[in-house]
Amino acid sequence: MNTRPWTRLRLEEKGPICHLVLARPEAGNRIDVAMVRELEEACYYLEDDSPASLVVVRGSGGCFSEGIDLGEFWLDRPPDTHGLHRWEKALRALERVKKATLAVLEGTCRGGGVQLALACDVRLASQSARLTLDEVKMGFLPGMATWRLPKFVGLGRARELLATGRTVSAREAREIGLVDRVCQDSETDQATDRFLADLLPVNGTALALTRRLLDEAFSTPYETAVGNFLAAQSRCITSDPFLQLCRRPPRD
Repeated sequence: MNTRPWTRLRLEEKGPICHLVLARPEAGNRIDVAMVRELEEACYYLEDDSPASLVVVRGSGGCFSEGIDLGEFWLDRPPDTHGLHRWEKALRALERVKKATLAVLEGTCRGGGVQLALACDVRLASQSARLTLDEVKMGFLPGMATWRLPKFVGLGRARELLATGRTVSAREAREIGLVDRVCQDSETDQATDRFLADLLPVNGTALALTRRLLDEAFSTPYETAVGNFLAAQSRCITSDPFLQLCRRPPRD
């Protein structure tokens, strides 16, 4: 268990499951520099030291996240993208961690909160969850949601969502592929447990390689893709977990 004195995130581990909780409810779990730094540290811990194979990312106080904390852009100094670059690096680290990741969305999920959810493998939304990407309306860009969002909802719908900045209900988010499952507010914990049960067991290497191949699917010619697949498959079928599986006696 990571014992660092974090103030923005909380890690709760039990068996194969680690809950990564945004712990800034008094500020709508808005993402500031301190939270980005702690997310980076959490990803290092999850990758290198955590025994968990599943990670649940969720908010606290009935809210997932109200997005990037614009109070971090001080008026007495020129704006720069250094902090935003660190945020993107943290998201990419989460996206690549060799654990299955589930975002559980409750209440407001806005801007950077949606970006964080998109960096997870799968998303569960409570019925009252509301998702908004309204950065363009405020005069800046929605981070690498410009890269991830079209992969989930298609280019045309991504353009519409980002141009209008409108709020999407949990039901619509499910219909367009922005989230994978929706549950009643009173059943969020039970629905989370069911989703986690579906994700087990997790083979970290196979999962990481599958993600990479899926990322390449929209931009790689078939001849290149099949070569990449065969190289990845070779890694999988020569790994200890697969070899142990092959050594098991056949079922009757």
